[in-house]
Amino acid sequence: MFGNMSTYWKAVRKECGQWPWDVFIGNPSSAGCAFANSALQNNSYYVVWNPETKVYDRVNVFFGLTDSITVRLWNNTALKG
Repeated sequence: MFGNMSTYWKAVRKECGQWPWDVFIGNPSSAGCAFANSALQNNSYYVVWNPETKVYDRVNVFFGLTDSITVRLWNNTALKG
């Protein structure tokens, strides 16, 4: 699944995920995780269909998404490696 993600999403997974990425285990409290999330927010977006305007809109990744993932996934003790 992660193989098809952008380099920014891969960096977040590697730096924040608490299960092994090759031999590297991330830390959601680390500076590397914070940097990877910032890079994701600054460089990534989704393309979403807007039925009102009938065009695709660009929606940037925002801190609410990355904060939510940190709380519910990266800091989830049931998922630690």
